[in-house]
Amino acid sequence: MIDKQNGYKAIGKMVNGEFTIIKKITDGGILLNDWHQIIITAKTGNIKVYMYDEEISTKVSSEKTIEVNDSTFVKGGVAVFVNGVNGFFFDKLVIDPINCWSPWEPKSDLSIMNPNSNIYYEDFFGILEERYTIIDTEEVNQKEGPSSWGIVYEDVSLGSYIHQDSMISDSSSRKQSSFLILKEKNFCHGKIFLEFRAQNENGIISTIIKYSDILSVNGQKKTQYLSFDMNNENEPTFSLRYWNNGDVKVINSINASQIKGFEKAYVKNKQNNVKIEYINGRITIYASQNGGEFQQIINTKHEIIKCGSVGFGTFNTPAKFSLFEITPMNMKLSLNDIDYIINNTTPYIPVPSVEQIASIADNIPQIKSTVNFGLTASDYLLTQSSMLQSTMGKDFSKNILDQSYISINLEGKELIKSSTTDSQIEINMRNRNSNNSIKDGGWKTCVVTRSNSERKKYCQSNYNNPVFQNKCEKNFCTECCEAQIDPIYNNIIHVCKKTCYKSTLASTNNDEYKNVCINSPNTNSNIYGYCESMAIFNQVQKESCKLDMCNLCCVTMDAIKTKIYSVNSLRRCYDECNKSKLFSKLFLK
Repeated sequence: MIDKQNGYKAIGKMVNGEFTIIKKITDGGILLNDWHQIIITAKTGNIKVYMYDEEISTKVSSEKTIEVNDSTFVKGGVAVFVNGVNGFFFDKLVIDPINCWSPWEPKSDLSIMNPNSNIYYEDFFGILEERYTIIDTEEVNQKEGPSSWGIVYEDVSLGSYIHQDSMISDSSSRKQSSFLILKEKNFCHGKIFLEFRAQNENGIISTIIKYSDILSVNGQKKTQYLSFDMNNENEPTFSLRYWNNGDVKVINSINASQIKGFEKAYVKNKQNNVKIEYINGRITIYASQNGGEFQQIINTKHEIIKCGSVGFGTFNTPAKFSLFEITPMNMKLSLNDIDYIINNTTPYIPVPSVEQIASIADNIPQIKSTVNFGLTASDYLLTQSSMLQSTMGKDFSKNILDQSYISINLEGKELIKSSTTDSQIEINMRNRNSNNSIKDGGWKTCVVTRSNSERKKYCQSNYNNPVFQNKCEKNFCTECCEAQIDPIYNNIIHVCKKTCYKSTLASTNNDEYKNVCINSPNTNSNIYGYCESMAIFNQVQKESCKLDMCNLCCVTMDAIKTKIYSVNSLRRCYDECNKSKLFSKLFLK
């Protein structure tokens, strides 16, 4: 604001019709009939006004700056107001944003490596040498070489593909394939897909996994990788081999005839497919022939190479490769899970990685004995996730129903397939995963809400979606206790569930305990016979034993009959145990 009449410049604000001057300088205002340049900058709550008279030769003499800090307005419009001036002109009104940050530009020599896996789908366009590095066997051992790689565009039958036309092979006992390595793509944890047609029946097709060619600390070159070899020489065999600076070691091998429906490692001039899952050191390899179903070939563990490049190759056969893809694993976590890990867990415990949990579990015999080491890479990851969930006291993605989901047991077999609507259904909850404290006793709501009608009312008021209302009603004690108690208090959750279940009101009083615990015509045919058989017991001890057994029977009736018994039924069972003729001698003097 420039006030010529009172001779000052100022920054002020108007809030609900009330004008307030924040800061002003009294310098006489401005000279009339001169052009003035005014530059206003606003960055968060900082406002700076800089101005000067453009028609004065010495710019410095007219420069003025006013600066204030005020955060009353976050955003708004721009306007020019004039009051009490007979003539006023302005032009060159320009509004520009301020760069709050400079975008990061990667260095030209810097490669960004994905810690899981890059995503790559071969489209068979462009120049092959720009995408791949060709690696042939050593010339001294090379037969029918070198290799001859190229891209064929729009073949009538296959479409586009990468081909290798020579019969190159390795004359040494290592039988190393000549192969392509995909450039600038990293593979640590993820999946590899390959489709090919081999033109010679007695060759080898190799999938190259985690190829790394680096210089060690002392400057020596170190080359290592894994190769999955589909070998049709002599006896058809599938093998997984580890290569380290020219030395090779077989990790796993299986005869092709041991695989259901297979006679060869690959079928000549037919579609053959390979799928590889490599996750947290566990590798599972599948193959299919002639468009058939995938069969599991190898499932093992190998953790020496952490990351590397991928590729494919041939030995003693030309081949056409019509599909090559790498992708990371598709593991879903809800936003609620991520928020939980960041905000709820880390303040209480240091969260170990799944690898650390698995390593600890492998060293504990009680846990190790229950782990199924035959799980595939994907299923093994699910068991590691379960370990992480157990450690954190959290059931990941429990608040989300995916469009389709699969539950897998410890054998890695499919148990349940289900689906919901086209989009994910999220629970709109008021209590779950909030920072609930056990001090406020809110979890007692679960215990005192005993009748079916009360529980239905609770579920309807806490869940908006009918699917989860129904789930709450069927598993009330679990859903209520886990919602009311912070997950770090696992013991309190357990007590809450147990007490809640025991306090459940039965729809009617149940007297089935009479025919199980009280009226026993032949004591030798039931648990009371145990008390009678104790020769070291005197009569009083035998009767005491029977009373204990009767009370135990009352407590466990819900499990025996798989029904919910009311507290009143349990009380009457106790009372009749004390009055039973079976134990009358105990109270005789």
